[in-house]
Amino acid sequence: MADADCMRLRAVYDFTDCKDEVTFFYRDADAPESEWCPLGTAHRMIFKMDHFTGCRIGLFLYSTKETGGIADFCDFAYSTPDTKEREQ
Repeated sequence: MADADCMRLRAVYDFTDCKDEVTFFYRDADAPESEWCPLGTAHRMIFKMDHFTGCRIGLFLYSTKETGGIADFCDFAYSTPDTKEREQ
């Protein structure tokens, strides 16, 4: 992943035709909106409960070199294709 102090993260869900996949992306906070990089491959969301409870994502810090560190998550925004069209 990129080595930057501030990153933007994006999760794009695809529920069309029961595809039920999510793909994650990242970019440097100062990079243009067009420079999103895929983070892994598409993840298939599997629903195994009789009662649907939804799929959830979580953000966390995972230190790989030493114990400790800080992660500050802010500016969470949720949008759908409909809301993106209205915002323009």
